[in-house]
Amino acid sequence: MYSANMANIVEIEEALLVDEQEVADEVGARIHQLMWRKRITQVQLGRALGIGQSTAGKKVRGETSITIPELMKIARLLDVEPGDLLPPLEEVTLPRLDSNQQPSG
Repeated sequence: MYSANMANIVEIEEALLVDEQEVADEVGARIHQLMWRKRITQVQLGRALGIGQSTAGKKVRGETSITIPELMKIARLLDVEPGDLLPPLEEVTLPRLDSNQQPSG
């Protein structure tokens, strides 16, 4: 019974793994595209987030993480739903673990 429970836990952990940089890049690309369409600058984005233009640029390029409250503010600025800034789950690469590799976290 213990081994069956452990197998279920490992299966669940593997299902939750995502390539964080890939997600950050995709979110940034979506934000950049909407900013371009709506003619919103990095300076304006920075002001909306209470950060400088340079830091705003890093967030759009996926170099710095975007927090959930920041994502909400960005969505409001761009007049979209926060979920519109996220890639669909089926488009996110799920890294596979070797049998000897442990999930990070």
